[in-house]
Amino acid sequence: MGIDITVVYVDHGDSDEVRTALSRLGETVDVVDTAAGCLSLLADPTVGCVVATDALPGATTVELCRRIRSRRLDVPVVAYPADGTEALAGELVAAGASGYVPQSQGVETLVARVDELLPADGEESTAAFSEADERVREEPTRFAGALERSPIAIVEWTPEFDVRAWNDAASQLFGFTTAEAIGRPATELVVPPDDRTDVLEYWRTIATAGEDASGTDRRRVGRAVRKDGTTITCEWIDVPIVDDAGDVAGVRSFVRDVTDERRRVRAFEQLHRTTSDLLRAESATEMAEIVIEATERIFDRPLAAVRLTDEDATRLEVAATSVRLEETTGEIPDAEPGDHSLWEAFTADEPTVVEDTDTIELPYRIDETAGNAVFHPLGDHGLISVAPSSDGALDGTDIHLIHVLAATTEAALDRARRDRKLERTSRELAARKGKIESLHGTASRLDDCKRHRDVYELTVEAAEEVLNFDVCVVDIARDGYLVKEAISAELDGEELEKMPIDAGVAGKTYRNGRTYCVDDLSADDDVSPAREEFRSVVSVPLGDRGVFQAVSTEPSAFDDDDVELAELLISHVTDALDRIDFEEQLRTERDRFAALFENVPDAVVVGRHDAESNLIVDAVNPAFERVFGYDESELLDERLERFIVPPGRSSEAKTFNRLANRGEVLEAEVRRRAVDGLRDFMLRVVPMEGEDTSESVGLYTDVTERKQREKRVEILNRVLRHDLRNGMNIVRGCAEMLENAVADDERRYAEIIQGRADELVELAEKTRAAERTFDQGGETTNAPIDLCDAVRRTSARLENEYPDVDVSRSVPDRCFVRADAYLERALYQVLENAVEHNDSPTPSVDVSVREHSDGELVRLTISDDGPGIPEDERELLEGNREITQLRHASGLGLWLVNWIVVGSGGQLRFRENDPQGTTVVVDLPRTDDETEPGTDADRTLE
Repeated sequence: MGIDITVVYVDHGDSDEVRTALSRLGETVDVVDTAAGCLSLLADPTVGCVVATDALPGATTVELCRRIRSRRLDVPVVAYPADGTEALAGELVAAGASGYVPQSQGVETLVARVDELLPADGEESTAAFSEADERVREEPTRFAGALERSPIAIVEWTPEFDVRAWNDAASQLFGFTTAEAIGRPATELVVPPDDRTDVLEYWRTIATAGEDASGTDRRRVGRAVRKDGTTITCEWIDVPIVDDAGDVAGVRSFVRDVTDERRRVRAFEQLHRTTSDLLRAESATEMAEIVIEATERIFDRPLAAVRLTDEDATRLEVAATSVRLEETTGEIPDAEPGDHSLWEAFTADEPTVVEDTDTIELPYRIDETAGNAVFHPLGDHGLISVAPSSDGALDGTDIHLIHVLAATTEAALDRARRDRKLERTSRELAARKGKIESLHGTASRLDDCKRHRDVYELTVEAAEEVLNFDVCVVDIARDGYLVKEAISAELDGEELEKMPIDAGVAGKTYRNGRTYCVDDLSADDDVSPAREEFRSVVSVPLGDRGVFQAVSTEPSAFDDDDVELAELLISHVTDALDRIDFEEQLRTERDRFAALFENVPDAVVVGRHDAESNLIVDAVNPAFERVFGYDESELLDERLERFIVPPGRSSEAKTFNRLANRGEVLEAEVRRRAVDGLRDFMLRVVPMEGEDTSESVGLYTDVTERKQREKRVEILNRVLRHDLRNGMNIVRGCAEMLENAVADDERRYAEIIQGRADELVELAEKTRAAERTFDQGGETTNAPIDLCDAVRRTSARLENEYPDVDVSRSVPDRCFVRADAYLERALYQVLENAVEHNDSPTPSVDVSVREHSDGELVRLTISDDGPGIPEDERELLEGNREITQLRHASGLGLWLVNWIVVGSGGQLRFRENDPQGTTVVVDLPRTDDETEPGTDADRTLE
């Protein structure tokens, strides 16, 4: 923006979260805790927005809005109350609030609303409303001209409430031309029949105010009727016109349409209530009914339905429909895979807006037309569909509200699913608790095991001693076989063969992952027991590790209780095995962290936060001791700030500690006291969750030398460029004088001097432009760009500026790449370079675009028939040779092209063109995303 904008945040409690969030908008944030403090700041013309909570002593948010409006009409006011209601929203809008965001909607919603209201460059702010009002008050003789020019609807009434003046903006708002409006009474023109009594009473109050009305205005919000019969909600500011005798000679009204604002407030209030209702709902069907009820309150008689997936997620079942949809539709069937537009929208997993509802394929008929429709998936839960009744259409605000409603519904359904899962888990845990009591001693012993083999041996022992099983064995899957890992003492010493995992009861148990109980092994031809006397078996899977089996010489030896107890034992065994694996992984990770901690070249400190968020040192690495000059023993259990934070930096350090203690990841440049004096560091702080305390890891990377080097380069660059430009201007001026002073046959030397001076001045200017370009760009974010469109635009520009050039193109219709926003300018630089260095009277340039064979890249080639780029310059640009005082590219343009291509994740290469010239090859990463990037088309390399 051209000037700094101030956002005034009024909150008696002063929320750091809100203040920090508002600061991200890039504007100044002033915090006051009283209404008086807010009003005192309104005299500052840079105040661009006021955010007010309801925690104000001596004034409500509504009263504060009225006071602000009495002083400044151009300043947007956003109410941020703790508890939002529709009644409060209406009062705030009537009092002049521009935005209404209950605190339950979150800080991000507040910041987004403030960002919408802040004026942008080139945007006409709401100050026009205030300015028009002041012109009419202070300069009545110029009112007629102001009335016609004003973008605000202005109407002047006679004392009898007839129209005396009516500007173009009023015609656009109400639909009546000036000729149609002049002389007609308001009650006949714009006041709804039901409101005429109240409006006339209000008018009589103004008309009889006399001298008391001078210099005052009245604000009201009410309905109005347009020429086409539609009703809108308007905000009226009525300014009485008092003549020299002190009588009211008329009233000037400034009017704006607030229909969308009021509807948006009511819609968000409804969404807020819906969120609360969804949190209380117990079933998905109940939630669907709540969502449809909210849809009917937000929109006028919508055609809406909520469909939920069945248990197998193979169909969308109708859960709730709006009244209007039921009225205009017969039986509504469920939707199945491949069924029309509904299933397509659900599987797309993103909102679908259909502008022409005639193209929608549905498994049923709707006896009513609609302008458009929105299909919004509810995650994997289902789909909500909304369309307006009759020939209406959903606008951008409506679609956004549907998106918010769908997101809230999806979150509620996720929560309900988690609750059901938690309930099931709780029941399972309760049942398991009884089993744990039976094997409590075994579970404790399993917790003491350190190796898998110890667990397997204890499993067999517990099965024999606790469960009274006769013979037990643990088989582990290894290389396609089940290998005996632990066996009962009765089998010890016997030669037991390994078994293929596709054989026997054990193999079936392992493959299917379920328990089997065989009552009579002799009756099963597929079973080959280790001994003929074994008659029955219970076989339990050990997850994906193997199988536990207990066998008996008696048929039907195992009942349901035995199976349950066996599964209980194996559940403990599986937990113990998982614990051992996790502990091994944890030890490995700790060893890696310890090695990294000890050997990383940057200074690292690990500490915990005390009650005041101060960082108390728990450990430092050797690099920290070396950089800051303290042994670890000196720092342990001490506040780190005492040792390394220089005077005047304590507040900054406390802020970082407080944010880290809240769990935020930080990265910032800081200055700290090192062993060799004050040094600049890049500080990165990563919070860690400790058992009892909040811990953080801080990494200090010394950037002092880099910053000093960058500063030196910047200074030298600016000085060199300045001196070069000034010096060359002097040389050129002298050359011009020399040209006029020498003989004709010697003037060519003066012309050479002038030409070279111009080239050096142009180089200095291009260097400055490049520096300015990259300074403005900052850290650019690559985004999808249609390379084919960029090629067509740049080649057309080349043909326009160089009429003699012959450009041929071979490009598809569309081809998207992910690239820097400056890519198009870089393409033009290559094309222009091909023409400017071509000595042919009709230069030829061939441009082609095609996808690379690997499918990951897009290749752009630009070929010319000029003299070609020298080999040493190509090697420099491709990075195959080092830059020295004797080896450097002669021009800046191709360097800029190379920087942009590399910054886009691509590669720039050169090859000779047959029979003459150069081919420039640019490979860029391909993307399927066709979203247009938000780039600045005016960015230039020139």
